[in-house]
Amino acid sequence: MMKRLIGLKVYIQGLRGIGIETAKNLILAGPRKVVIQDENFVEMRDLGSNFYCREENVGADKRAKALSGVAPELNPYVDVSLHEGEINEEFMKEFDVIVFTEEYRKDFLIKWNNWARSQETPKGFVWAGLLGLYGFTFVDFGKEFEVIDKNGEDPKRGVITDISNEEKAKILTHTLHNLMDGDHIMIKEVEGMPELNQKVYKVKTIGGLSLEIEADTSKMGNYIRNGIFEEVIVPTKVNFKSLQESLSNPNDKELPPLENPDLVKFGRPEQLHVALNALLNYVAATGSLPAFNDKEEAIRLTEESQKYNDAASNNNDWLKVEEVDENVSKNIARFAKAQTSAHASFWGGVVAQEILKYTKKYMPLRQWLHFDQFELLPSEEENLKRELKGTRYDDQIAIFGNEFQESLSKKKIFLIGAGALGCEFLK
Repeated sequence: MMKRLIGLKVYIQGLRGIGIETAKNLILAGPRKVVIQDENFVEMRDLGSNFYCREENVGADKRAKALSGVAPELNPYVDVSLHEGEINEEFMKEFDVIVFTEEYRKDFLIKWNNWARSQETPKGFVWAGLLGLYGFTFVDFGKEFEVIDKNGEDPKRGVITDISNEEKAKILTHTLHNLMDGDHIMIKEVEGMPELNQKVYKVKTIGGLSLEIEADTSKMGNYIRNGIFEEVIVPTKVNFKSLQESLSNPNDKELPPLENPDLVKFGRPEQLHVALNALLNYVAATGSLPAFNDKEEAIRLTEESQKYNDAASNNNDWLKVEEVDENVSKNIARFAKAQTSAHASFWGGVVAQEILKYTKKYMPLRQWLHFDQFELLPSEEENLKRELKGTRYDDQIAIFGNEFQESLSKKKIFLIGAGALGCEFLK
């Protein structure tokens, strides 16, 4: 992994909260080169999630420039540079992974995703966004991407207590085997079935103490005693859908269901996926994200979600939901322009990890992660005051209200420990 990592070249576009966190984490990890781009001028509210921006940068510098001057201090062994102007295929050929954050032009994203997939060695493509209390990440490493080590764990070992005589042999183990479908094991020291020894078999799990292997033991002798199994780490090839295909149909027989990080919210990833598609259509029609807490624009995004779901109902291949959850669409619309430091930190960690998985160590996302925390919203919103004051805290005020921010500003906190976690908490 380290050899691939120190040769990795990454392009990151978009340096609000999620982008800056991704860049910081990635530079600390030590790739060969990171090129950043964000030609939007620093706004005062950016200071609430982009910890490299200062008040003197507001209105005077572009976001990427504010980072480029201090980024080398993070890791002097990484070549960090700033790109300005248009991007083209010749420029992009240099990179192994291209990352877009806070980009919602659907045609633009699909264009670069298709280009990344079309290369002789497909480029890694990562798209991520943070819309208030909802964030997402999409990963595409092309067709037949090879994962050398899917989890990084030590190989599992165990004692065999019995093996059946049938076309697909069943194995009983002395303790929990902790294997998963598709894992591979080598069998050793079995007495009674010597033909099985020193060979590798693909596993199908039956229970915690039982396995099925692709080996015909029906004509072998009976199991007598002994035997151990050792997991063999076998490279795995995985396929990814294009963004264009995955937006409408993220599921496939070769892909797992949408990840659900919060099992209390059954069906929420599907609701968020529909709403994200609606948001892309909204941006295509209006040219921008919905304004803070604008009821009319929130209603419009809800209508877009319903419109998209209706269209999906007429297409068997598209993902659809039984009933659109209006609160999901409204909450995305109301806070779409907001980013808080805590949520940016979480998503920046996710995105940086996915970029590093292009080194073929660890299984990448297949292919979406949707996650919201709308439960953090104040319970009584009707009388909640959300008056923006033109300060670095405006994004937090837009979500949680003035009273929350005023209360927070009076808190006194004593933090013990300034290691990796302590510094993250402090930031």
